Amino acid sequence: NATVTLSDDRIAGDVLTAAYTTASFIDKNAGTAKSVSISGISISGIDSANYTVNTTASTTADITARPLTVTAATDTREYNGTTSSTAVPAITVGSLAAGDSAVWTQSFDTKDTGTAKVLTPSGAITDGNAGNNYTVTFINDSTGVITQKALTVSGITADSKVYDGTVNAVINTSTAALAGVVSGETVTLSTLGATGSFIDKNAGLSKTVNISGLSISGADSANYTLTTTSTSTTADITPRALTVTAAGINKVYDGTTNATVTLSDDRIAGDVLTAAYTTASFIDKNAGTAKSVSISGISISGIDSANYTVNTTASTTADIAARPITVSANAGQSKVVGEDDPVFTYTNDPLIAGDTFSGALGRAAGEEIGTYAISQGTLSAGADYSIAFNPALFSIISAVNTEQAVNQISNSINPRPILPDGQQLNQYQVNTYTGAVYFYHPLTEIDMAAFEQFDLTEEDYRFLNGELNIVGHEGILPLLR
Repeated sequence: NATVTLSDDRIAGDVLTAAYTTASFIDKNAGTAKSVSISGISISGIDSANYTVNTTASTTADITARPLTVTAATDTREYNGTTSSTAVPAITVGSLAAGDSAVWTQSFDTKDTGTAKVLTPSGAITDGNAGNNYTVTFINDSTGVITQKALTVSGITADSKVYDGTVNAVINTSTAALAGVVSGETVTLSTLGATGSFIDKNAGLSKTVNISGLSISGADSANYTLTTTSTSTTADITPRALTVTAAGINKVYDGTTNATVTLSDDRIAGDVLTAAYTTASFIDKNAGTAKSVSISGISISGIDSANYTVNTTASTTADIAARPITVSANAGQSKVVGEDDPVFTYTNDPLIAGDTFSGALGRAAGEEIGTYAISQGTLSAGADYSIAFNPALFSIISAVNTEQAVNQISNSINPRPILPDGQQLNQYQVNTYTGAVYFYHPLTEIDMAAFEQFDLTEEDYRFLNGELNIVGHEGILPLLR
């Protein structure tokens, strides 16, 4: 399309109006002195009938280039090794003619990371004239940002381990690799200070192991960062074999195999466990030293128990001491000289139900009138008992007629003794003491012949405070009327 102004060679003073229907440049493109064709020329007015008119004409005119201003868009992106920008510049002044199109692009000033980076726009217009129909002014943007490219680490593994109460993990970095480095660039993964830690100390399968202390180096490393200086993998912590041992507690024979033990173990220091058992039994019920004890039903509980496996049985030794009992020979046991000994009687502490004594008490040898110590003899409750024996005295006494002897001796003493309270003694009482017959009398002139049959002499007596003491024998014998 073109616009023209018409002129003519009318007679001066005539009134005419010239018009046209179309005016067209030879083409649409910008240029100078471009041909313009006009058609449909006509005239009108009061004098038009006086003329004929050419219907076409031609001229020249310029088409100037269309001005545009294109401004770069701000852009922030991760480093990719190029200067490209995915943001699209925009026409900020002017516009494209209908039917024309354009592709606008922009780029960073350098490929490297940084802030306040310059973005430079560019582009191409499709207008059928290689873009020459436009004059474009490009305006840069200086707010661009290229951030470091995030790299990930692969190929690091961790060793499974037996529970040790820590989160420490052994890692393997021989196959470690960086993922995300732009092809051709130099970035190296450093694992020198890398360490591994399980997510917690407890036993379990496929447990997360966090790996830290990773770093990168190399000519292009400034344009990169690790997603973190750590990564993760998985490994197992298997339960630790806990050894529970038992220490036996000695006991006194009680007729059972029941035992009591204390348990100990080799747990990791600081772990909270309680060990228990259901039964502990001696090999048999009998007294003895270092006797085998079997423990069964061992189990553990507590907040750390799931980190262990445990032996369910154990063995140890302990003593079963002989049960102490006291056996006391009954006092006052005697026999007449020449008779057989009786079965000696005794009292004793009770035995465990089902146990019995064997054997019998004995005494010191001798069959003369006198006293003899009663001994334990062969009496036994077996090896499961320890007997503390309390002896007594056994008397062998004379068969003499006591009343006749009293009268005989009483009449033989002259003068009759005077009791301390002044009462006259009519007769003497006979007392048997440790098997011998003794007659009470004061220390006076006596008929010794009367005592010979009783084997006593004057020196066997002492008179004190109204009582006679038989020398060499225990006890005080009262003087009786």
